[in-house]
Parts: sequence; structure tokens; C-alpha cells
Amino acid sequence: MRVVLVFISSLYLFSQGLAAQLPFWHVQPTICIRPSDSELCRLTLIIQQEGLAQGQYCLFLSQQQLRCVDDNQFPLSLEVSLAGSNRLLLLDPSENVILSAELEVKSQQSNAQRRRLRSPWSIF
Repeated sequence: MRVVLVFISSLYLFSQGLAAQLPFWHVQPTICIRPSDSELCRLTLIIQQEGLAQGQYCLFLSQQQLRCVDDNQFPLSLEVSLAGSNRLLLLDPSENVILSAELEVKSQQSNAQRRRLRSPWSIF
């Protein structure tokens, strides 16, 4: 019985150690609402991270480099302008994707016309 308890507790502690080593970030806000489809959406991103190894990392948005930062420069505030939904990427010096976040753009006014389901007049 003790062997089973020791085995289960060691598995738990081992899994906790692995979870602590994985990098994690929190990007706020992830949704931007613009007045109409023709306008750009501007927002200030607040980026927090945990578990990154020491080093320099670069932030990319739509294949375009925004800026490079050291791991100790977080939390980070970043101004961006979006024409549509994009993915924010954090890459290491070898250009491997470490973390990513989806940024969604929504419009208050829709250009789509609503289709009428029945004719506008009726005999009855």
C-alpha cells in the first residue's frame, strides 16, 4: 500500500514540476470592436508571461515583427492597429513559435443586408 502511495505522490510531484516549466502568457484584450468594417481597430495589449527561459524574444503580428524584448521586460504594454483578426506570436531567437494568441476584430455595424423572409404585402 505504501509503495502505491509513494508512486502516486511522486507522479503528482513530477507532473507539477513539468507544468511549472511550461511557458504561459496572458494577453488582454483579445477582442477589438470597431465602429464599421472600413475602419482600423486600435488597441493597447497588456502582455504578461510566466515560465519563459532567460533570453530575447520577438513579437510578431501577421508575419510582421512588432518588437523584440527580454524575458524580464514583462508585463508589457503594446499599441497595435488591426484590419482583421490576427494571431500574435512570440518567437525565440531560432524563430520557433513559443506562444501564440488569437486577436479577434468585430464590427458594430454590419454591411450585410438582411434578407426578407416573406413578401412585404399580403392580401389577407
